[in-house]
Amino acid sequence: MQLQSDSFIRIDKRILYLALAVLLAVTAVALAREGFAGMKTPFSASFWTWQYFIDLVIALGIFMIWMWRDCRRRGKSPLPWIIATCLLGSITALIYLIVRQAPSQMADIAN
Repeated sequence: MQLQSDSFIRIDKRILYLALAVLLAVTAVALAREGFAGMKTPFSASFWTWQYFIDLVIALGIFMIWMWRDCRRRGKSPLPWIIATCLLGSITALIYLIVRQAPSQMADIAN
């Protein structure tokens, strides 16, 4: 199935809020226990850590390409979102999906 360029996959925002809450909670625990210095330690632990990291970079890269195009199509600057995604990762992606309005909602607001 091929999606049209203006199509939007609807995701229940409750799921996005739940995912964001879980991610923020795990991030808070990690920061409380290990601080920012703990972020570099896992890379020497195993090749699986590298696999997870590369997987995340690929997924966020694909998301940022979609987000860039989505922002441009909407007449918004994607740069703040791209910078925030590079700094905060999936947290920004989830927030973007929560605050983004579906095209049908934008049409309703314009009318």
